[in-house]
Amino acid sequence: MKQKIYFSLVNVRKYLRVDRVTGESEIVPVTNRNALTVERHMELLNLNDEEHIYLECIEDDFEKIWH
Repeated sequence: MKQKIYFSLVNVRKYLRVDRVTGESEIVPVTNRNALTVERHMELLNLNDEEHIYLECIEDDFEKIWH
């Protein structure tokens, strides 16, 4: 019996974000399921998150996935 197995590798990035009210910063993991560039990903994160400002990507595991 032949069985096909499908899977996809999901890119996870770590972003530095700041709470808009308290000013507290934290590092959070965010999946990048659509293979967006860091710039586009941050743009969408900032448009869709009313509570936080995403400042920078501090880690991108894309290189780890392929090596």
